[in-house]
Amino acid sequence: MPSKSKRTTGPSSNSSRNGLRKYDSSSLSDADGGANETKSLLWAMLLWGLVFCMMHVFYVIGHLDNLLAPPPSSPSSQPQQPNLRSNVFNEASIAKQGRNYNDNHKAITSSMADISSDLKAGKERILKILAEADVTDLDEETIKLLPTWEEVTALYGDKPKIYGLDQCEAFQSSGDPAEHFASVAGAFNSGTNLMSELLIYNCHMPERMKKYGAQNRGIRWQVPWGKHNPPSEYRGGRQTYKEENYTPDNVIPAVTIKDPYSWMGSMCRHTYGAHWRHFPNHCPNLIPNHVDVKNANSIVINGVEGPDRKTLKFDPSAETVPMRIDYKSTSVHHHSMAHFWNEWYAEYFYADFPRLVVRFEDLVFHAKEVTEAVCKCAGGALNRHGFKYITESAKRGVGQHGAERTGLLSAILKYGNDRARYDGFTKEDLQFAHKTLDRKLVEFFGYRDPPSELME
Repeated sequence: MPSKSKRTTGPSSNSSRNGLRKYDSSSLSDADGGANETKSLLWAMLLWGLVFCMMHVFYVIGHLDNLLAPPPSSPSSQPQQPNLRSNVFNEASIAKQGRNYNDNHKAITSSMADISSDLKAGKERILKILAEADVTDLDEETIKLLPTWEEVTALYGDKPKIYGLDQCEAFQSSGDPAEHFASVAGAFNSGTNLMSELLIYNCHMPERMKKYGAQNRGIRWQVPWGKHNPPSEYRGGRQTYKEENYTPDNVIPAVTIKDPYSWMGSMCRHTYGAHWRHFPNHCPNLIPNHVDVKNANSIVINGVEGPDRKTLKFDPSAETVPMRIDYKSTSVHHHSMAHFWNEWYAEYFYADFPRLVVRFEDLVFHAKEVTEAVCKCAGGALNRHGFKYITESAKRGVGQHGAERTGLLSAILKYGNDRARYDGFTKEDLQFAHKTLDRKLVEFFGYRDPPSELME
């Protein structure tokens, strides 16, 4: 180990003999000067440290809203599940999140000017939606893949379809408006999370905020009886949020519905609580074919083999492939996937309580218009800081929602035309779906029938 240095001030030989310490004036002056320099240096360091600390404090204060706000695009963050009197989304945070519409709207013209007229021909409306949502980093190949507005309107028309708007006044005039909520429901894979986030970031219920404070915005992530649960079984009982004064009549659900042909394809990718025998080379499967018959006796569920998996009885001579849906306290059997779509949505479409049914596709191509309609129907108002698009996946993590992530751009590419709409179906499946799907539902929402050449 290095020896410790020891600094001493020793006496001269004469002073040693005399027992006295003697210092000349120059030594004393040098010592005082060194002390003063040290003090000055220390004060300078303290001042700089104070300045640095103040800068750090101001930085933290300036970014506090971002630190407190859960960004919807983060796959690891979970949406807050507020109780009936708490939907804590910081007002300043929502303001900051929502400014992108106003700020980015100014850049729409310049961003579109960078795209050649030939490349954007017929796609101007799509590019405007993306620019308003701040999705502007598009390469040439992506722009080529974008659907034209003509393709979109050929599938869904040029305006949103919302069922139940005639019940808005009845809901608003019932009970105490301060106890009202806007909330969300829908079958599996129908866009419920997207509808929830659009409402959470863009809508609030003024009467509720007056009574309970600014933090109680009156928007529910899902209906109290569970967003995927059939209301006939759960609406009057099960609660996802505990509240003594809860009544289902204080909640108006925005029920999301998806094109049944696209929806069945989504169910093949993410099954949730649905169970039916299907295999990758035949799904959606409504009518059994040689693939289903061959594997009729396999110990298999949802295309995964294994003796420890729950099995579903399947008669290879049956007319359809049956489906079972497992809910928290019960299971419901349907003759086919098409029957499940019919029967689940019939409970809301033909209901005698106020509700809205909105198309998932309109949340992609008419997000602001639909969000505003739902918000106002509930007695709410849009936030004053501009509209916030949900550009990343509204699905959280990999658990029940699977590993696939779809954002606004992916949804536009996927649902803007019918290139993948009939993937997996056989001719017999399409014939059966066309015959079986509830015509009132299909026709009201404008979902197009498969082309005749695919069913012949």
